[in-house]
Amino acid sequence: MKITWCASLVLLLGLASFSHGANILFYFGVSTYSHRITAWPLVEALVEKGHKVTFLQAAENKNPNPKVEELVLNDTVSVGAMDFLDMKLKFGSMMMPILVHMLPELGDMACRATLNDPKMLTWINSHKVDVVVIDSLFNDCALGLAYKWNAQVVIFGTSTVFEWWADDYGFPAETNWIADTHFGQNMPLSFLGRVFSTLMTLHMRLMKNVFLYPRLEVMLKEKLNMPEMPSLAELNSKPSLVLMNTHFSEELARSLPPLIIPVGGMHCTDKLQKIPQDMEKFINGSGPEGFIYVSFGSEIKVVSGPKYVRDAFFNAFRNSKARFIWKWDGPRPDDMPPNIFIASWIPQQSLLAHPAIKIFITHGGLLSIQEALYHSVPMISFPVFAEQDYNAERVHRTKRGIRLEITSVTQEQIEGAVHAILTDDTYRKNVKTASRLFKDRPQKPVETAVWWMEYIMRNKEDASVLRPLAVTQWWFQRRSLDVWAFIFSVIVLSFVLSILVFKKLLSCCCGKKEAKTKIKTKSKKQ
Repeated sequence: MKITWCASLVLLLGLASFSHGANILFYFGVSTYSHRITAWPLVEALVEKGHKVTFLQAAENKNPNPKVEELVLNDTVSVGAMDFLDMKLKFGSMMMPILVHMLPELGDMACRATLNDPKMLTWINSHKVDVVVIDSLFNDCALGLAYKWNAQVVIFGTSTVFEWWADDYGFPAETNWIADTHFGQNMPLSFLGRVFSTLMTLHMRLMKNVFLYPRLEVMLKEKLNMPEMPSLAELNSKPSLVLMNTHFSEELARSLPPLIIPVGGMHCTDKLQKIPQDMEKFINGSGPEGFIYVSFGSEIKVVSGPKYVRDAFFNAFRNSKARFIWKWDGPRPDDMPPNIFIASWIPQQSLLAHPAIKIFITHGGLLSIQEALYHSVPMISFPVFAEQDYNAERVHRTKRGIRLEITSVTQEQIEGAVHAILTDDTYRKNVKTASRLFKDRPQKPVETAVWWMEYIMRNKEDASVLRPLAVTQWWFQRRSLDVWAFIFSVIVLSFVLSILVFKKLLSCCCGKKEAKTKIKTKSKKQ
């Protein structure tokens, strides 16, 4: 009885020590505002569970939660300051190679903004953080902060698997069939496509380990007085958890270790905001043709784009019987057709859930695609940057929508895509199937994310069981290149030896025949 009472007391004390909540820092230095939207449901769920959460980003929160502490980096590191549409129109297919090779510099800038800010340094030195959640987009400076606090590391992928993850976390790269995320390859991959995807995984890892980590290590050791800090490559290989904003039903069935948890769609909801009265009146007047919703996200400004792009949309919409609601940041142009309703803020999920909606015209951002699938709306995608080409290709290949190129878009292409989706019920059926699969899970994605976060907190010393042992191998060992090289060498060596032995035997046989011939010839002469 006494033993049972003591055991109960120990258990209650353990639960009490955990229930007070952990101190959690979300480090999203290199990111866009959409990255915040992706993670925010998890942030608020953790706060409601009693954890103390701090969110660090270059952009200020548009809808702050009083229970969440906000740290704002110098805005010079904000990816959202770039004009992505202008870059796409200027550089075309070369845009993404340019952006990708800017990532190490952005990671360096975010680290400098963090460590050179006296207020930020004071916060770092005066706080004890238990868990650091790191946006996976070259925010590796936060690995040094986690080391300083002896905190657990959770990697947060705001889209699908990044190219460098396979080698960072020790799982198969699967470049034999999965396209590179950032360069818009079509699937199934051609031979050259497989070559490109394979090389890109190694190239991206090289960019981090050679061009970024040495600079960050110097800063972290100096500014935080940690000369003994291990290499960032070593720290990066030991996260307690990786959360990934995707789900196999809307992306691909990948071979992932238990370390990586898909939680795609945390932001998708059935709790809808009220549609403004004037917008609702406009929708109600659309009749049986319904309405088409147009939004290019928060980072792509069509309003400031070239006139020929706007004209292609305006002329196509002018000829349509449907009505259009467009998220438009700016004054209404004089030549905009009267069947277009514009607003700078739109309750997007409320529109996508509206029974009168027919199509969603989008930039192909993952959040928008997930919301469209969640609410069963077919799409027309105009990818611009990041993984949007990858997303749009997937939507097009599965016939959940149609992909068009904004760099060469014409009125006829837009009219054709709209007509195809309105007249071919395949698109609507496919998104309904995808929606059903996307929702059919044992628990809501945000509940899954919270459970795993608290799992690694409860099992801090044993969280390494989630990591594959392959993380300790060299890149060529993970791909079994040394094994195949050995097998190939044995085959070649065996083949060469077989030829040499055959030649030796042939030489011996021929030598004996020549000897016999010479003896016979000699005996005849005698």
